Amino acid sequence: MNALFRIVELADGKIFISGKDIAGLGTHILRSNLAIIPQDPVLFSNTLRYNIDPFGQGDDAEILDILKKVQLDKFFETFEGGLDGIVAEGGENFSQGQRQLICIARALLRKPKILGKFFIIINNASILNV
Repeated sequence: MNALFRIVELADGKIFISGKDIAGLGTHILRSNLAIIPQDPVLFSNTLRYNIDPFGQGDDAEILDILKKVQLDKFFETFEGGLDGIVAEGGENFSQGQRQLICIARALLRKPKILGKFFIIINNASILNV
């Protein structure tokens, strides 16, 4: 992961994404076009909006569309405070699955080039087509 985001440079070998050697890309361009969806989701003690859009790049319509894509729209309708509702420390007021979906929503809102259109298997019962 550190080599993929060029936090450390490779001593040997190369990493190619879409046929391009990432060593030739600026770190800002590279990092802004990659997104990680961690297995152990990370949420911040802040609003739901901030957790989905920490850089303030999306409007409400975009965020709500992303919530629908990750199947959190029904939950959102009942979440106290809506997008401005408070996320407890570590996201403890969400289930593990909901925390993962919020991280997926955060990654999708950034529109990283590396994700494109794909299927995400959350568990045996849920498959997201985003």
